[in-house]
Amino acid sequence: MDEKMRFSVYCTELFRTRHALSGQQVMNLFKVYGVLEYIDSCYGALHVMGADYILEDLESLIDESGFVHSGSGRSR
Repeated sequence: MDEKMRFSVYCTELFRTRHALSGQQVMNLFKVYGVLEYIDSCYGALHVMGADYILEDLESLIDESGFVHSGSGRSR
């Protein structure tokens, strides 16, 4: 497994844990909103950031498309 793939898995697990979703739910969500492509294209910048920054960035990407997430314990 190459580094970009490992990082994609890491981001998926971060998101899954924060939002109390199943792996399948996250993959479906990421597919609809192009998140994996985004992670791949922004790998150079994202992989050096902390978990909170990565999650906020992915949430912003998804939120811009109108998805309302739950399970994070945060209000937005």
